[in-house]
Amino acid sequence: MPLSAGRIRAGLCAVLLTLLVSPAPAAALDLDPGDLVVSNTYAQTILRVTPRNGATHVISSNSKSTLAGGGAFLSFPFGLAFAGNGDVLVADRDAFGGTGGVIRIDSSDGAQTEVSSNATSLAAGGEAVFDQPGAIVRGAHGKLFTTDFGSTPNVAKVDPANGKATALSSGGGLVKPWGMTMAAGGLMVADAEAFGGHGSVIRVDSKSGHQRVISKGGRFREPYGVVPARHGKLYVTDTEAFPGVHGGVIGVDPRDGSQTKVSAGGNFVDPAGIGKEAGGDLVVTDFGAGALVRVHPKSGHQHVIRPGLQSPLDVEVVPRRR
Repeated sequence: MPLSAGRIRAGLCAVLLTLLVSPAPAAALDLDPGDLVVSNTYAQTILRVTPRNGATHVISSNSKSTLAGGGAFLSFPFGLAFAGNGDVLVADRDAFGGTGGVIRIDSSDGAQTEVSSNATSLAAGGEAVFDQPGAIVRGAHGKLFTTDFGSTPNVAKVDPANGKATALSSGGGLVKPWGMTMAAGGLMVADAEAFGGHGSVIRVDSKSGHQRVISKGGRFREPYGVVPARHGKLYVTDTEAFPGVHGGVIGVDPRDGSQTKVSAGGNFVDPAGIGKEAGGDLVVTDFGAGALVRVHPKSGHQHVIRPGLQSPLDVEVVPRRR
């Protein structure tokens, strides 16, 4: 389990090795379509990775942000999304006094600014929805959605204009919602411990908050990340889905909830975040292995794009400019 106490202790010890694996600073922070953006959690950095050769640059760290005139907010960067202008949006589990919130990172200089925290939300007339925010998704008209796996698990909607946050959906099947994506007109949420502990994928209506179970049980043990596939299907990472070979990637058909093996074992230890490249290949962060892995969805073949990262949690592919 990526966020277990043992793995956290191991990750904190690994930070002492930063100088051995620290990415080189970037000469420029411009993000090109197809680049990979990664939350490198224990190092408290957001990285840009060039997919063709694994070259890695720091987009933002607290020190880089301070030098650029921004705040020093990154504490436990978790989920990632892109703003309309290309800035990076981060759901940080421990920022803003420990309850977490949403941070905007300027893609030109790495400066960090607050988008939403409990204090900001309450001041704007919203709710204190944050405890341990995980995933973040940008929906229509720039509205943001986050998952929270803290004391009151929920999916929340966030107004980036004023930081107002309100709970869209809570209770029901939500126990430990980690990953989330927008697909088929709704929010597809990967919950690691729903329905007796084996987890599920739950569709949350982005307007009403109504929950509908898409798939549960089966191969699921700790479903973590989720991304749309072709023909309305989904790809889901699971850290424990394949006993004896650790985690892997599972294909899910929302029409009937059926699950199929896409890729398992190999380079995977604790596969977490998942993104999809323009050509259809999948990119997976492996929290335990400290690696970024490309997966061919038909053959299941794995290729390590970048090893030597410190606890990477989420990955997003920079979209093509419109």
